[in-house]
Amino acid sequence: MLRISDHIKEHFSGHHDEFQFKKPLSKYDIAIFNSIDSVPKDIWNSINLNNNIFLQTTYLKALESAPPLGMEFRYAIIYDGNLPVAIVNCQIIKLVANQYGLLEETPEFCPVHRNVLKIFKNIKDKISFRVLVCGNALHGFLYLPTVDVAEVFNGLASALYKIQSEAKHGEEIDGILIKDFYKESHLPLDMLEKSGYYSFPIGPNMIVPIKESWNSFEQYLSEMLPKYRSKVKSAIKKSSQLTREILTLVDIVYYREILHELYLQVHNKSNFRIATQNPRIFEEFKKQMGEMFSIEAYFHEGVMVGFTTRFICGGIVEGDAHGINYEQNKKFEIYQNILFDDVRAGIDNKVKFVNYGRTSEEMKSSLGAVPYDTICFIQAKNHILKKIIPSFLKFVAPKKVHYRNPFGKNEE
Repeated sequence: MLRISDHIKEHFSGHHDEFQFKKPLSKYDIAIFNSIDSVPKDIWNSINLNNNIFLQTTYLKALESAPPLGMEFRYAIIYDGNLPVAIVNCQIIKLVANQYGLLEETPEFCPVHRNVLKIFKNIKDKISFRVLVCGNALHGFLYLPTVDVAEVFNGLASALYKIQSEAKHGEEIDGILIKDFYKESHLPLDMLEKSGYYSFPIGPNMIVPIKESWNSFEQYLSEMLPKYRSKVKSAIKKSSQLTREILTLVDIVYYREILHELYLQVHNKSNFRIATQNPRIFEEFKKQMGEMFSIEAYFHEGVMVGFTTRFICGGIVEGDAHGINYEQNKKFEIYQNILFDDVRAGIDNKVKFVNYGRTSEEMKSSLGAVPYDTICFIQAKNHILKKIIPSFLKFVAPKKVHYRNPFGKNEE
């Protein structure tokens, strides 16, 4: 695989400064670790006060035990003197340039860029970027509530700068991606922009608030407007030939190949795929996290046709990876029933929220999910990557969506 920086620097010898990340000014000391086993767990857990499931050491250990191909891990603890005040969770991934439309021409390309682009298109399958990604969906950065928030965001930028600056020769970092922050979080995100990051919107997280008064799925349905309730009942009826089963660890190991095949059917339909999960990841999650992780599988005449995974902790059901046999999906409405069953799980476990994640926003809103807009931050090291970023952003730009309100009078 060719590193892009090895092939373009001669074309941009006059742009040396654009190949350097901007070093933030920060009062903090940073400790970097390459494995969760090296991280002092008592210090890490002292920052994770609310027991964020995706920053628990058990979750991170499972991810390291069955990582996506080529993924590396980095962790940071930010200190104010001797006091630990924040933690950072990162991965280093390899993005192949043509996989996300990164080699599409944009208006910003000058004649030199276009000539280089023509060369790249002939070898696009062999060009890759090493990207440092902070966070796995809103779970990459935590800090103590007592710190100066603006200062600690400077500390985050410093930690990421230190990680990339310590990369070995031949393993340099081409870009940094920080994901995700809620747009209305009132955090001092301008501190990241002052450190050279560019902010951009990404699709909203769709979250269903679960009422305390809902003691059953039927009560949830009863509060829907008739037209929405009718659609839900129709989809449930189509799934009547399916049987549902919560998989044990033994089951997960037994069905490993079919789970991965179904997962790939969903994963390969996505325009933007940061990484492909390891086939062993589900069993590692179950080993490490026990009852906090579950897989619900859907069978037709003894054959698995779909599944969904959930993390349940801290008053939230987090819908995670799922797999679907698309040849059977229309007949049985598998995907819609997965969404229904996430709400069931939320009600049964007395949580406050069900996080559906992104995609299918209109469908999810018709089940009561509310959009929470998110933004990410990106910084590029080399000149060509900076010119390519606009094409990348086209893939992740939010599309206009007509949101529904199944509980609102204005929908009648």
